[in-house]
Amino acid sequence: MNYKKYRNLLLSNVFFNVKQFPIALVDTKKFSYEDESELEILVELSIKGVTETVPLQLEVKRLAEELVQIKGKLEFSRTAFKIGIGKWSSTAILKDNASIETDLFLFRE
Repeated sequence: MNYKKYRNLLLSNVFFNVKQFPIALVDTKKFSYEDESELEILVELSIKGVTETVPLQLEVKRLAEELVQIKGKLEFSRTAFKIGIGKWSSTAILKDNASIETDLFLFRE
């Protein structure tokens, strides 16, 4: 997707409505981790005032003694969060499945 071309549309009330809802939140609540390289946890995802429990896949790699990489993938239904209104609400025009992928690097100080 050409983000520059669609940036204003994505940030408008048609999709994410960042003026009214400037923050989306992923709440992990509580989980434990013991040397697993891949794990799935249930998180609460809040977008536009709607909260749903969705699975979050994580891949953890120790790259060095002081460096860890965490790749995450979160998939959800955009219509469940009212992302896309009017002609953009149709799943014939825009798929319902949405995903967010992250690549975090954590350094120990």
